[in-house]
Amino acid sequence: MRGRNRRKKFLRTSGIVLFVAIGLTAAGVLLLRAVVSGKFVPDNLLEAAPDRISDTIEIDLTDPLHKQVTGGVIIGYNADTEDVQIYRGIPYAAPPVAELRWKAPQDVVAWEGVRECFENAPNPIQGDNEIKPGEFGAETVPDPAAGYSEDCLYLNVWTNSTGTDMPVVFYIPGGAWVSGGCSVENYDGEYLASQNVVFVSINYRLGIFGWLAADVLADEDAENSTGNYGLMDIIKALEWVQENISEFGGNPDNITLYGGSAGGNLIDLLMVSPKAEGLFHKAVSMSYPLDMISPAWDKNFKTDLGNKVIPDEDALEKLRNTSVNDLMCNLSVISAYAFSGPTLDGVYLDMTFAEAVAQGRGAKIDYIAGFNYNDAIPLTADGEATGDAAFVAMLGGTPDGATDGDVLRTVYNALAGYRAKASTANTYLLQFSHPTASPEQLGAVHGGDVQYMLNYFSFNRADYWAEDDFHMGKIASAYFINFCRNGNPNGDNLPEWEQSGGNGVYFEMNLTGGMKQMDADKTELVENFMKQNPDCTIFE
Repeated sequence: MRGRNRRKKFLRTSGIVLFVAIGLTAAGVLLLRAVVSGKFVPDNLLEAAPDRISDTIEIDLTDPLHKQVTGGVIIGYNADTEDVQIYRGIPYAAPPVAELRWKAPQDVVAWEGVRECFENAPNPIQGDNEIKPGEFGAETVPDPAAGYSEDCLYLNVWTNSTGTDMPVVFYIPGGAWVSGGCSVENYDGEYLASQNVVFVSINYRLGIFGWLAADVLADEDAENSTGNYGLMDIIKALEWVQENISEFGGNPDNITLYGGSAGGNLIDLLMVSPKAEGLFHKAVSMSYPLDMISPAWDKNFKTDLGNKVIPDEDALEKLRNTSVNDLMCNLSVISAYAFSGPTLDGVYLDMTFAEAVAQGRGAKIDYIAGFNYNDAIPLTADGEATGDAAFVAMLGGTPDGATDGDVLRTVYNALAGYRAKASTANTYLLQFSHPTASPEQLGAVHGGDVQYMLNYFSFNRADYWAEDDFHMGKIASAYFINFCRNGNPNGDNLPEWEQSGGNGVYFEMNLTGGMKQMDADKTELVENFMKQNPDCTIFE
């Protein structure tokens, strides 16, 4: 694929940059740190998550706010909404630090007493956010007040004290595999919990901590896996949910994954990962059409880069004893892309998403797949919205006579066709077109579906929300909740959302939304154009 080849070319260049950066380390650490630390190292790094174990709170498992989970007893707090309870900062794995850096997540370390789950745990290590608290858009980035730490494997839960056997939403944050986390304000499950849906959001390792691959790391792994530590974290969190969610009234046999961008990519890959089979039952993947062609890096390609960082066991030992600050300063110039994203390691991922779907992987998982119509671009000068040009360029471009939207719809339609041949579950295609409230009026932007699906509207955007937004929230969340309950988004007083099976139909979600039929001539035009791309196998 042309987009993938461009990315590989960039990464080969990045490997050279990395080699030079490492060579500079001995003589010029201070200079290098001065150059990159302001951009790549957040201000409030924490060596470990704060100790929130109380020895003054008496354990009382008859109290509905006390829960017995893996590791010990936790206590949450009551939300403003009646009957809704919130638990922030629940550990689902041991801190992946020191000798556990670049290893599969280990079991939770048990504690005595009551763990207070009142505040967000530290965010995964990532670069400093350009958007600061109180600024417009701050609700879309991790809360810096939570701090940043390698000790980040925690999750949040919203639940209803009166509910039992409730469906569970498992939210996977996006952020290009190098940023994000469950402290993002928009990932708020209070409304869903009020409707008897348990909402879980998670942290997982990012950047060089989550996706570094090297031969020496594969050699020490029992299954010879490397490069998928962030994916391993998510699977570990899903296993925690399977074991513990009934304590919160959730049904472990009714779990829906939801996420967009890198989160959507990870959801698609979890659908076809042999390691995630049986851990969830439905999926909503937004805004990552590249999965249709290039979902993960080849192991050899990733390890060739990683071997420059960790050539042998001595280098690995030194790096595991290197502070987060020094590691970020010395390597983060290129880590944002060179070490981002999952790896086709043959263990957690043994084939591409398109190949796996064609062979029937994920065939029992009910699935909504789609995109926001103006994912990464503003409206054109005349107000026309054509779709996400950024993704389309990486897919190979747009042929004359078609729009970016035509390309994305055609790609998703091909995916639905594969699913129809191999799947016994439902497949629904979504084009989310309701414009996100913002001063720039950019249309339905990347990630703009979240606040409507969760029916959560940040006070930070209070000057921009309108009645149309609140109405859209009621509609979108109704479809979403229906899907989470039974794998079908339809319900009373909602326009019918038909399944897609490669027949050119999709659902456009906006205030006047409904089923749409793709233009057959444009679909054929795009298919013929994409078939000329040797790396695009989904149209074969």
